[in-house]
Amino acid sequence: MVDDLLDVSRLTRGRVELRRERLDLVKLLRDAVAACQPIASRRGQRLVDELNAWTAELPVHGDATRLEQVFSNILDNATKYSRPGGEVNLAVELAPGAEQATVRIRDTGIGIPSDKLDVVFDMFRQLDTSLARARGGLGIGLTVVRQLVELHGGTVTAHSAGPDLGTEIRVELPLASKACTSIDPPVRSASAPARRQAPRRVLLVEDNPDTRELLQSVIETWGHTVVSASSGVRGLELALSNPPEVALIDLGLPEMDGLELARQLRSSPVGSQMKLVALTG
Repeated sequence: MVDDLLDVSRLTRGRVELRRERLDLVKLLRDAVAACQPIASRRGQRLVDELNAWTAELPVHGDATRLEQVFSNILDNATKYSRPGGEVNLAVELAPGAEQATVRIRDTGIGIPSDKLDVVFDMFRQLDTSLARARGGLGIGLTVVRQLVELHGGTVTAHSAGPDLGTEIRVELPLASKACTSIDPPVRSASAPARRQAPRRVLLVEDNPDTRELLQSVIETWGHTVVSASSGVRGLELALSNPPEVALIDLGLPEMDGLELARQLRSSPVGSQMKLVALTG
């Protein structure tokens, strides 16, 4: 989760530099399938590919590590949201005269409602089903996929006939002769600021140590100064002794909950100018 969050941060800030080289897309896909086979086996699923028909190189110009990350992430999602006994299928197509290759990854999993197809690549979006919740995650894997594919000049789309009818993710990548360029395409971001913001003093009040460490790492990566507390009482002490510009406050805190902490901060002489952000699971 930390790696994915840091990747999102780097991508939205334009800090990812691709190490481009000429690659064989078929070989790269075979490697991704081989890496995900053990995961599918542990989950009681079949992971099959239709790559044997390809005997010639299918050249693309890209970053091998990042493209493997794209396909491994999609394959992992396909197995994550499929039940034991399900199947995940990977195929690559090249239409006659086409200037791009299409990779199709289909599963027999929980599917996607038609009104959710356009938003599954948005940050922190997850399908609200018992199977999806049981698998955990933050809903940022497909955000990373979309931005990395677009950095390579390609597109990624989701297709599904509906709930419990499986999902197909299609990745289209330009072939090497069309992909070579000295200028990377812009990274799409729904939430990234147009310019870098000035560093802020941030107070983080969160009782879960893993969540607290994760959030602090990400906020510091963005260039801000963070002090943290594990309880409402300690958070109030820190806020009054060294007032932050922004306070991120978990609502379910021990000793003093987040709402009461917010009330106390707002009633204090230093709290009226703070930006307060509520956190909740």
